[in-house]
Amino acid sequence: MIKRLINNEKIYHEFASWKLENDPFIKKLKKSSEKFIDTFNYVLMVLDYLYSKMVDELSFNDEEINIFKTGFLYVIEKVEYLKNILDNQFNGNKDFFYSRAKEVSLILLIKEFQSEISNNEKNHKESLEKLKKFERKIINIIEQNAVFSIKLYQEFDNITFEIFSNEKDNPILINDIYYEIAEQYEII
Repeated sequence: MIKRLINNEKIYHEFASWKLENDPFIKKLKKSSEKFIDTFNYVLMVLDYLYSKMVDELSFNDEEINIFKTGFLYVIEKVEYLKNILDNQFNGNKDFFYSRAKEVSLILLIKEFQSEISNNEKNHKESLEKLKKFERKIINIIEQNAVFSIKLYQEFDNITFEIFSNEKDNPILINDIYYEIAEQYEII
């Protein structure tokens, strides 16, 4: 029991260290445009809530630990991906990066759907290729500093509708799941 408690507390300490290191970047993302964190804002909200609960009450159950671990790994992935985009597509130019929040947000959303398709048992090679082609189109817009058209969102909607219209279940994105969790905790 004590070993389990120590192992679970470790993830909360890792989160605190990670948050301390990445909070300035996340705050800058939020300040420049909420679009940057649209794909993980509720995950962050739930993580902060569970972390505070653990610190204040020194208690957590297995479900909360699983929610926390899953969300933490997910947010790490998203923030690292954003840093990667900043370094590679924007050559570290933070002003340019922040000015292209719509494009970056759309790339994150494309990645979400690619992940959802990859986790599906069916072979969706063609669907993945459509999303990768669209992602490349958005990256080209960024690299060419071209004007971003709002019509690209409609194009993305059309692509995802075409991909998922024949599916029995609609894709469920992680942030949507954490929205429901945040509602259960009454933090939104």
